[in-house]
Amino acid sequence: MINALLYKPECKEIWNAFIQDAKNGIFMFYRNYMEYHSNKFQDYSLLFYENEKLIAVLPASLKDDVIVSHGGLTFGGIVADSRMTTKKMLEIFQALKGLLKNNGLKKIIYKALPYIYHKIPSEEDRYVIFLNKGRLIKQEPCSLVLLDNKLKFCEGKRRGISKAKKVDLKVLESKDYDQFFKLAKARLNERYAVDPVHTAFEMNCLASSFPENIKLYSVINKSLEMVAGTILYLNNKAAHAQYIASNEEGRENGAIDYLMDYLINDLYKDYKYFDFGISTEEGGHYLNEGLIAQKEMLGGRTICFSTYEIDV
Repeated sequence: MINALLYKPECKEIWNAFIQDAKNGIFMFYRNYMEYHSNKFQDYSLLFYENEKLIAVLPASLKDDVIVSHGGLTFGGIVADSRMTTKKMLEIFQALKGLLKNNGLKKIIYKALPYIYHKIPSEEDRYVIFLNKGRLIKQEPCSLVLLDNKLKFCEGKRRGISKAKKVDLKVLESKDYDQFFKLAKARLNERYAVDPVHTAFEMNCLASSFPENIKLYSVINKSLEMVAGTILYLNNKAAHAQYIASNEEGRENGAIDYLMDYLINDLYKDYKYFDFGISTEEGGHYLNEGLIAQKEMLGGRTICFSTYEIDV
């Protein structure tokens, strides 16, 4: 029999050890990452035990009478080790729904973890969601480069790379999150009238906690000024561009094209995937055609991030 238990702070070490060994664990599921914004989200993470042995966990938060996996993360879902089977996942969902029903909760919003972040196949949950009459409520196109079968950059991007080389731009790994977020905030304010999800202080703290998983690469000019940059999240041989930003000088001189050429075709060429992220708003209903076109000109092609709603 499987028992579902609410996460408690004293479970932190057990939780983190399980994430490390899981077949679909990513660093954003470690408690130190999930809890940096604990003031914004009420944690409702769960641990699943079978005969006193931990067999799965679910990063989750609570909003009203709905559990979300997880409100502060792009995606979540049940994390399991290599021994997980489809039958076992069915039992886990039964235990999950039983606990939620006993606590008066009505629905689960389930952000399935994309396959590119699996160490080995881990989609037992998607099948069980189907059996539980889960409804697809959000579909978001993510632009992805398959690094062992890359498409060529379009001609315009190749011209941008040549221009960046002519003005002697350089790519460096950096720790200057303050400067990068000035670029990112200015661009987001200008284009969308919004601020970055993270602050420079938050990202600096997260990068200090996860130095192997969070990297900042900057493009500098001859005066050593940052004109563009990106923050990468690294998980299981997948590199994700969490933020990409440039100033006017960088845009005029092809700085982003030059940066992406270096990351995709040189530095991370031995990874499996380069993930540019999604290009939609309003729960996937509005496609930012200009944004996705930029990613596609760099060789990105679409996979989908799926979110489901399941009645308890």
